Amino acid sequence: AEMNRLCIAYVTEAFHQLGMDFTPGRRFTLDDLARELGVHRKHHDYLARLLELLAQHGITGEDGDAWQLLLTPARIETAAALARLR
Repeated sequence: AEMNRLCIAYVTEAFHQLGMDFTPGRRFTLDDLARELGVHRKHHDYLARLLELLAQHGITGEDGDAWQLLLTPARIETAAALARLR
């Protein structure tokens, strides 16, 4: 469970650093998010998989052809969380 939380924290922290707007209720398409974060088209499948992982943890949800942010993930100190797992 701790390892899963750490992995999700790495993903959400990367999205924060790339400039993602985590306003709950916000709707966007994969293409919209890719543009927002500066993700090249060849990486869209990977970006979609990361959104699916966030959905498994209740952060995003699919709504037809769009995604919706369900909550703003807490930002954690990933280095400290990793140290606790060792």
